[in-house]
Amino acid sequence: YSRGLVREVMAIVGWVVAAIAAFVFSPQVMPLIKEIPMVGPILGDSCELSIIASFAAVFAIVLLIASFFTPLLSSVINKSMLGKLDQSLGFIFGVLRGIALIAIGFFAYNTVLSAESFPMIDQSRSAQVFGDMATSIEERNPERALGWVTLQYEQLVSVCEPN
Repeated sequence: YSRGLVREVMAIVGWVVAAIAAFVFSPQVMPLIKEIPMVGPILGDSCELSIIASFAAVFAIVLLIASFFTPLLSSVINKSMLGKLDQSLGFIFGVLRGIALIAIGFFAYNTVLSAESFPMIDQSRSAQVFGDMATSIEERNPERALGWVTLQYEQLVSVCEPN
């Protein structure tokens, strides 16, 4: 909660920007990654491995750059009159994020371990509270999200296909 809403939102924005930049720039970085002496022989002639390595490199670099700006902006907000409001909103954001993570955990439990049952989990108060949220997540068709991720991956590695 002491990190504040601005810092939390900036951290999430940093991850999103890093993912977008990695998706856009990884084909251009791929030849450079292949030239790195220790990495090139490991990647060999595998175009798919090279594009994944370049995606990871661009993602890490952009995330590192974003991680420098996040505390700067956050400290400016914390030192201003908005500091206490930022911390209060950060607390609320943290509570909501925690609730969402627990609901996602119950969804994963119900999906992955649907054949097995753990009475301690099934009979818990949390299961009663978050069971409806897990059902709501399931109704939103998570397979569609997985399909979207698969489509993005196929689009990323499409540079490897001969024209």
